[in-house]
Amino acid sequence: QPTLIAESPDRKSFLVVFADGSIQIIDPKEGEILRTLRGTKNFIHTLVFQEDGKRFATAESDGTIAVWDVAKGEIQFRLLGHIGPVHGLA
Repeated sequence: QPTLIAESPDRKSFLVVFADGSIQIIDPKEGEILRTLRGTKNFIHTLVFQEDGKRFATAESDGTIAVWDVAKGEIQFRLLGHIGPVHGLA
């Protein structure tokens, strides 16, 4: 079951987040899965795109913020140090 959906800034794709931490990039016109991203097993509370749509950040249940590269489909780096789950990003 999807837990979160976000539209890219250019409106050419959607990110669909699942409870297992996987993320699908979907083409909204075709309804086609373009790519499935796996890099965390944590529950993702929220995500936010960078303005240019090249990266997005996820706020995770273990207190991690992960910054993902959309083109590469992988986590570029993690921000650590939060004591509890991260519930919001701006």
